[in-house]
Amino acid sequence: MCFKGKGPEKLQKSEARESFIEGQRPGGRRRTLKDRNVHMQVLTGQNIHDSEKSILHLNPHYGVFLKGENINLNCRCRCPITMNHYYNSDHFWMELDPQKGQCETSFNLTAEKGYEGGYTCECLLSENGQWIHSKRSDPVQIVVRESLLVPTIYMDPDSGTASNGNNVAISCKGDIRSGGGTFHLYKDGKGNPVQSRTVTGGEQIVTFTINTRSEGSGGNYSCRYQTEVVGRSTDSPFSKDVAITEKEQYLMVTAIRLCLGALVVIVMVIFIVQHLVSARSPQGKETLDKMCSPDRRSRQSMVAMSMG
Repeated sequence: MCFKGKGPEKLQKSEARESFIEGQRPGGRRRTLKDRNVHMQVLTGQNIHDSEKSILHLNPHYGVFLKGENINLNCRCRCPITMNHYYNSDHFWMELDPQKGQCETSFNLTAEKGYEGGYTCECLLSENGQWIHSKRSDPVQIVVRESLLVPTIYMDPDSGTASNGNNVAISCKGDIRSGGGTFHLYKDGKGNPVQSRTVTGGEQIVTFTINTRSEGSGGNYSCRYQTEVVGRSTDSPFSKDVAITEKEQYLMVTAIRLCLGALVVIVMVIFIVQHLVSARSPQGKETLDKMCSPDRRSRQSMVAMSMG
């Protein structure tokens, strides 16, 4: 089946590591350290021939893992194969025998600092008394951190300049887990998000639209995302800021509107003040009385009839 390779020192000395290796292939055979040494001497004593490159898959393929998350590594090659070797940072990690008729092996890890590194694998075939190695796979990286990956934010147009009637699209990319999550967009780095989008586990990016016809659309925008990690909701750090500015033409129109509105208010205030002053002065009061007296109204009516 498999035998223990160079993993974290503390796990090499623990029963947990032994049970981890033993449990990868039920019914398989675990090689002893003596078997391993003899076997490696046999391998290194043969002429090695290159064949096709092995393929190593990391699942799930996150940018960073948080402590406690499950990781699966799968190595496969063109059939037939006899065994797989796994390496971490070019150091031998472990050996796995495939099940009968299979041309791939896999094993699981629980994310922790000791498992960080660049992993590769190769396939081996015993043929005519010689061991034929495949080419090493391309490396896959396991990075373990205390916090989620910082989201990436960018705009379209990337100048961040909006004119009246045009929209600006702000996209935010994160490291969403399989259970899905939510992206939030913030303005000027404070308060509640101005927009939010919920996504599934297969979606890693969302796009927010800023309506520049709304006053106050200019400002600094940032984003963050929220996703479930090992059964708990976890927030990412904030992204960097991107700035949206409004063109001078739109600012001038807004300024003119504000000035006209202020002018109308001023004129109304002046008119009301003059009316109140006139009503309170003796001459103004007499004038209003004459204009509103019955005799004056009757004389005006007679004049109008005679002219008719």
